[in-house]
Amino acid sequence: MKYLILLSITLSFNTYSQIHRIKSLDLDSNDKQFRLLSKITKNAKVIGLGESAHGVKEYAQARTRLIKYLIEKENFRLIVNESGYYSTEKINDYLMKCTNEAPSLEALDKLMSTVGKSEKTQESKEMINWLCQFNTKNQESVRFHGIDQWETPWTTRNLIHTGVKLYNDQKINTLYENLVENCFAWKANSWDEARQFEQFDYVLQTWRLDPEKHRQCVGSLHNIQRALQKITKDNEVTFWMKTALRVSMVYQKYRNLYVMETSKALNLRDDLQAYLTLRWVYKYESKKKAILLAHNIHISKKQSDVIPRFPGEPYKWVNVISTGQNLVAHFGNKYKAIAITGFDVQSSRAGQYPLPDDEESLDLALSNIGDILLVNPKTKWISKQDKWWMHTEGYKNGMYLSPQTQYDGIFFIKEAISVTPL
Repeated sequence: MKYLILLSITLSFNTYSQIHRIKSLDLDSNDKQFRLLSKITKNAKVIGLGESAHGVKEYAQARTRLIKYLIEKENFRLIVNESGYYSTEKINDYLMKCTNEAPSLEALDKLMSTVGKSEKTQESKEMINWLCQFNTKNQESVRFHGIDQWETPWTTRNLIHTGVKLYNDQKINTLYENLVENCFAWKANSWDEARQFEQFDYVLQTWRLDPEKHRQCVGSLHNIQRALQKITKDNEVTFWMKTALRVSMVYQKYRNLYVMETSKALNLRDDLQAYLTLRWVYKYESKKKAILLAHNIHISKKQSDVIPRFPGEPYKWVNVISTGQNLVAHFGNKYKAIAITGFDVQSSRAGQYPLPDDEESLDLALSNIGDILLVNPKTKWISKQDKWWMHTEGYKNGMYLSPQTQYDGIFFIKEAISVTPL
């Protein structure tokens, strides 16, 4: 408490110029309250917009409000999301139909009935509806794509098979037959046929019971990629086939490594998310500025610096190069990251967060300044401390971060509840 009293006394007028109080998250709220955002995102090509946990109502509302500002004021036109790379296309297809007139509310309800569980919320519906309304009034539409590996194995198989039929190459045909034989998850066509594939233990045991089939599966995926290098066809089928091959390899390796060599698995996943972000950016000839939606740990600019709270503590996020860190290697200072965090938070995925009582908790310090804040983490009192404890989903008390090096901005919400499921 002594620390917090001193903190509140020493916060100067200059410090507060780097902390903007946000009065409302309503979509029609005054844009002036977000003026610090323009300074943070200046010259950005890609902006990572994070959240400490998925499934938080006020986080989702904040992201939609920030997205609205970035689209209307900063001309961002591409959103890439930590979700299935192909299933997310349902949302993009819907948005591409929002031309002169928005689809009916019945069409929006139908879309929401088909999206994944993480998007099946009232808050996601409101975001998609706003994006649709924007597209009806603007010549350059906002697009929405996925970048994660979570896709059903048979979806990936079918995308690759479509490309195989297009090329009709004997070597590629043989390799594809080898995939069908050895990639066991490909043998199903629905979760009803293969409910056990959703279970981590089953997947891991299957690969370990027959490692030769796993090796043949991954090897054939690599070999098809090599064979494609000699084929120059450039069309939608080729795009999806190459994407599906890369995702398939990561999916196979990630599930095989996650329990025993977690850091390697996490690096594979974040590397893929950066790769797919770049594929979407350059699919549009690098003309569209992009917003990346993912956990704070994924958008971080220097996640490999995360350290355990206690010396020697086993900690799977050590030495993980995040999606954001990969994008910094490509875009340099044109990649910016904004974390969304909170104090008294409830997530639909992780339940109620414990209220922090650590004097090194940034969430606790910010809770004594205001209810909703947009913060420059390079402000002096934050930068003076090498590391801060912040909420992170899946960890009881969060993790040590260096927000002044990992993020360009922090959006803080003092109290937040779980999302409204549809």
